[in-house]
Amino acid sequence: MKTFKTTLIVLSCIIFGNTLFSCEEENKTDYKPYLIKIESIKLPEQINATEPFNIHFFGTVGTNGCFQFHEFKTETKDNNIIVEVWGRINNNAEICPSVMVYLEGKELTYTIQKIGNYTLKIKQPDGSYLVEQILVK
Repeated sequence: MKTFKTTLIVLSCIIFGNTLFSCEEENKTDYKPYLIKIESIKLPEQINATEPFNIHFFGTVGTNGCFQFHEFKTETKDNNIIVEVWGRINNNAEICPSVMVYLEGKELTYTIQKIGNYTLKIKQPDGSYLVEQILVK
């Protein structure tokens, strides 16, 4: 009888554990990254070498609350500064709030080390760039 109770308890634990973990897998968040289209940016009027400055980004992140800003990726090639603005969407969400999501001036803090003329290139989802010239004093 004791063996039967022990076996029953062990089997119950296994079944409960499998149920618990299988539900966890079904609800696991699955994010898909995408490049956000940037409508405009705002730069300071004066940028000084070696001093950090903020670039403010404006654009639509997504059409519902399952879309969100994720990260900035930057690359410098000679006097070209290339910025990618990445978002992500939750593919497993069952309910997404009905709200437009915007960047609303999301800030990227950046520092340019040397005086000179620079080209800021913001990569767009279609492969084109939003381009701004920067004079660093």
